[in-house]
This record gives sequence, structure tokens and C-alpha cells, in this order.
Amino acid sequence: MPFDWETFNYDQNWLQEAIQLEAASEQDVQIGGVRTSRPLSINPTQLQDQLKRVKLLSILFGELRHLLERANLGAGTEAALAQGRQSIQARVAQLSSEQQKYLEALLAEEESNPAEKPLRLQLNPMLCSLLTESDWQEIAQAAMNSIQTRLLEQVIVRQSA
Repeated sequence: MPFDWETFNYDQNWLQEAIQLEAASEQDVQIGGVRTSRPLSINPTQLQDQLKRVKLLSILFGELRHLLERANLGAGTEAALAQGRQSIQARVAQLSSEQQKYLEALLAEEESNPAEKPLRLQLNPMLCSLLTESDWQEIAQAAMNSIQTRLLEQVIVRQSA
């Protein structure tokens, strides 16, 4: 059951399978690549909390992708997304009470599947305010660096040919 945070694509089935495997084995799921004297484990409640976090990040990452695609960054989009994902994860770890209430309500709205999703409509401005000006500058810089690298690679390849 591989899961790669770098290419992060929300997969609820993956997390549900992890919960089922843990329950079937009647043991804690061991995490981490470093061996310690006391293995790390996740209990089912922690897995449910992680599932909520994964859902939330999936929603936020999806909205970030839409926002960056509308910005038409071309070759810089993927680099901007990678930087944006890092920034979002950092900001989600330090939410204000207002932001936390909104995101909890957004998750509840997503789970209830109503026909209309008024909180979802507010997600773009919320995401824009969740990330700081410094975060947005880092995202833009990542896109610009990627575009610059690609351009210089093309020029160097053509000059050497």
C-alpha cells in the first residue's frame, strides 16, 4: 500500500484498507522508516483523525491546483503546486479558531454530499487568505525557477546540437 506525500493524491480507499489490515492483524500499524527502541504505532482513532486530515488536504490541494491552472503558469505549475502543498501543510498545522471551524464545517459538508455546497464556494478566498504573502511569493518563485530552468535547458541543448 504505497502512499507518496510528494505526489499526494487523496485516496480514501488506501486509508480504509490500512485500517482494515490493522484490525485483521489485531496489531498496531507500524510507521516510520527509522528503527527505534519503541516502535511507533497508530491506533484506530488516530487513523480516523489522519483520514480527516487527508480529506482536508485533498480538498485544499485540489483548490490550489485549480487556482494555479487558472493562473496559467505553464511549465511552472508543478513546481508551484509542490511548494504550495508544503505551505498548506504548514498552515493547516497552525489554524486560527475561525479557520478551523470553517474547515471542519467544509469537511462535514463534503461528507453529507448536499446538492449545493455553499462552503465549497468560499474555499478559493479562504485558501488565498490561509496562505501568507510570503507563501504566495515562494509559490511564485518556485514556478519562475522551474520555467527558467526549462528555458535554459532548451537553450543549452540547442546550442550544443
